[in-house]
Amino acid sequence: DIDAIKFYVKIKTTMTQENIEANLKKIMQDQSIVEEYNRLKADFEKQNKEMEKLKRQLELATGGDKQKIAKLISEEERKYKANLWLERAQQVWGLEEQFKAYEKAIELNPDMSQAYLGIVKALLDKYSGYPIDDKEKENKIEALKEAVEHLNRAISLDENYSEAYALRAEILYKIKWLEKSEENEKDYNTKILKDIDRALVLNAPNKGELYYLRSSIYLDQLQNAELEQGKKDEFNPEIIEEHFNNSIAEIDNGGSLCKKEDLECLAKYYRVKANAYSFVINYYIRRDNLAKKKEFELLKNKFLQKADDVEQEEKAKWKEEEKDFSQTEYGKIEYELMSGGWKKRIAGISSEDLEVKSEEELEKIGKEVEARIKQKISAGKASAEEYI
Repeated sequence: DIDAIKFYVKIKTTMTQENIEANLKKIMQDQSIVEEYNRLKADFEKQNKEMEKLKRQLELATGGDKQKIAKLISEEERKYKANLWLERAQQVWGLEEQFKAYEKAIELNPDMSQAYLGIVKALLDKYSGYPIDDKEKENKIEALKEAVEHLNRAISLDENYSEAYALRAEILYKIKWLEKSEENEKDYNTKILKDIDRALVLNAPNKGELYYLRSSIYLDQLQNAELEQGKKDEFNPEIIEEHFNNSIAEIDNGGSLCKKEDLECLAKYYRVKANAYSFVINYYIRRDNLAKKKEFELLKNKFLQKADDVEQEEKAKWKEEEKDFSQTEYGKIEYELMSGGWKKRIAGISSEDLEVKSEEELEKIGKEVEARIKQKISAGKASAEEYI
């Protein structure tokens, strides 16, 4: 309708320090969250400006123009609702609920690139892990190819969508390995490298992972070169070491992005680098070149030791942080929850006594406790433990 009701809502919210710190940690670990939030925020701001503009035009319009502008307002409202569904999809936990919300967003706004990316992430969650049989493998390949189609659509809508290029490169690599088709491998590698290059140029949030993925392409090429040499009964270590050095250069690019205080990132860098040395070591083992094997094994072990040292440092750091956390009021409550002592205080019955109760008795006790706690919460007299 052209006429509408305008209303205002005032909301009061409380966030604990733990809420804030948990969210900040999540954002620091996954910068794609920031990118997705900024995109959603930009969409809302754009819609608000468009709606204000259309409302001003509506006030001055007459006759047919008024109907046309009202229709445009209706379309903007549809896009706004699509954004709300997108926001819901990013918040719910269940995969089926996520799929429904993303599909609803696309139904309301088929040009929403973020929704297509969201469906892809949900598909990756649904088909995570390595397939245990041919049927599972077939289903996974089919799902991954469906994901690529969604990403193609997202990129066609936004040619500068860095995360879409990065995700497409990752998925194409997975398909390549699942299919294990020699005739298609070169084509896949070309597409993957092209997407990685584009994502890096667009400053994708997961640059380190993209460098590691590119290093994997070079290691695959190393293995293919070794197979070709084996077929021709040749020994050409220069080609093998060229692929290996290309891989190491990419791994170093990824490692250079780690901050000194990010111990998890540094440990991963050293382990990825050590793993790369295994490929060239295996080549020289198969060629009975023990001197070269020993040379590269020493380097591999050096990086494995570095990874172990960093991981030990990280464990010590977490132990210290846990110690500090346990001294906070919230930490003390959490400790009580873990130890189980709170149950007796809240329920008025010990765990030992509960163990001998029947299912019917347990259900009755549960309902009584729940009703009592809800009553105290309504009256604003509940303790922290009772709220939890």
